[in-house]
Amino acid sequence: VGLVMAAESIGATLVYEVNVDVHPDRASDYEAFIRPHVRDMYVALQGITQVTVAKRDMPCADNGWTGYTVTYHVRRREDLDDYLTHRAPALRQPMVLQFGDQARASRRVMAVVSLQESQPPVNSVLGECTSGAA
Repeated sequence: VGLVMAAESIGATLVYEVNVDVHPDRASDYEAFIRPHVRDMYVALQGITQVTVAKRDMPCADNGWTGYTVTYHVRRREDLDDYLTHRAPALRQPMVLQFGDQARASRRVMAVVSLQESQPPVNSVLGECTSGAA
């Protein structure tokens, strides 16, 4: 319960992650596609607090495709369950129609345990350091 309360205080209790691998010839098309898709997700998935779209640094090892990770931070499990049950198929369809077998997606859901937005000062982590002879 303490971890959930801490997660709620930061605004999200879940991360819904979508990993998409795109044929390299279609990478710029995907980057243009994902912007309006994220706007649609804010409407379809109530409780989103933050979305990050990241292009993975290395091509996919097995085929050289371009990889993207989209993370949706969500406040409540009920919001995510409602989206997955009622709205996800319709929102996934445009990508299938536009990219066909030139893109593939995998998804996972993770519980937020903690979130640190900036690094604490070194002294607050390690304690005060003193110099000189004791």
